[in-house]
Amino acid sequence: MYSRVLSNIRLQPSRISNKNVPIYVCPTYIAENGNSDICVSDVRAVVVTDAGGMLRFHYQGNSSDSNFDPYGICCDSLCNIIVADMKNDKIHVVDKDGVFLYHVTYEEIRTPRALCIDKNDGVYVGEWHTDVIKVISR
Repeated sequence: MYSRVLSNIRLQPSRISNKNVPIYVCPTYIAENGNSDICVSDVRAVVVTDAGGMLRFHYQGNSSDSNFDPYGICCDSLCNIIVADMKNDKIHVVDKDGVFLYHVTYEEIRTPRALCIDKNDGVYVGEWHTDVIKVISR
């Protein structure tokens, strides 16, 4: 059951930031954070705007990730942003202000693509090409 409907927010690839560049290139997955921010996985970046659509930040991966490839995205009870990085076989955890916290990596997780989180902050990971969903308890 949904507690509310976001009716006036539209992802607009042509929307321009204050630096006169598009905010989105190819938005793929979207999640609303507990602080009402809108978190979108895009080409090589996670784009976070406030509820009104104003750009807050871009997260372009940790410096060790040469080919950040964000797909699934969700947010935990602490407003951390959790992002599936398919090409690097890892999950990034970033705080609500875009600061990298840590990677989640397991030998058993390959090409994570879809993410979902439960009320206990358990993360469900859907893998590309395996038809398997794995659960990470934190």
